[in-house]
Formats: sequence, C-alpha cells, structure tokens
Amino acid sequence: MDIALLRINDTNYSPLTLADSDNTQVGEKVIAIGNPLGLQFSVSEGIVSAIHRAGENGLNAYIQTDASLNPGNSGGPLIDVNGNVVGINNFKIIGSENIGFSLESNYVKDTINAIARKAKSIGTNLI
Repeated sequence: MDIALLRINDTNYSPLTLADSDNTQVGEKVIAIGNPLGLQFSVSEGIVSAIHRAGENGLNAYIQTDASLNPGNSGGPLIDVNGNVVGINNFKIIGSENIGFSLESNYVKDTINAIARKAKSIGTNLI
C-alpha cells in the first residue's frame, strides 16, 4: 500500500473522513476518484460487489467494486454516497471488465495508526 502521512497547516483544506468499512454493504453505491491513465481527477461510479475479499497477498481486507479502476486510480479514494472514504483503490483484475479492489478503510486506519506510532517527522515543507 502506498500511503503517506502529511500535516497541512492550512485551514482552507478539509480532510476526507475514513468510514467504518465494517458498515459497508454489498450493493451500496460508491465512487472511485483517481487519475486513470493520467486523466486527472476522474470519477467513476459503481457498487460494492463484495466485501472482505482476499488479495494476492492473502489479506482479506478488500472491497470488490464494479467502479472502473485503471492504472492511475490506485491510491485514490473509494467514497460512499455520504462522501466518506470506505476504501483506497488498489488494483483490478487484468483482462476483466470492471472487477476492481480497494483496501478497506479499517485496514487503512490500522496502517496509519501503526505508521504514526513509529513515524519521525522529517521536517520537510512543501511550497
């Protein structure tokens, strides 16, 4: 999983909320946001096709969706109809039509918390 923890000292931005992915239901509408094939800020709509799917790493923490995911979508959010992040777009099955997978937000939360406990600030400022 590609993830970075950032502190943004600008009140003009609001973070997205990570939903409790245990409440995600099969059939629920979702929206995938990303930059598929370099097409910035693209949005695709779909449904949750399955939950707790296993990935190639054997981890049962993936939401299966029929929202269109392509190279460039990975790392983008999978959002529910309330605007909350239920997953982080990760991969699709090559040669298939709209069978994509997003890491469940609860797994992402656990990963963020583990990183935060061990992280050291590198003190870098971006302008």
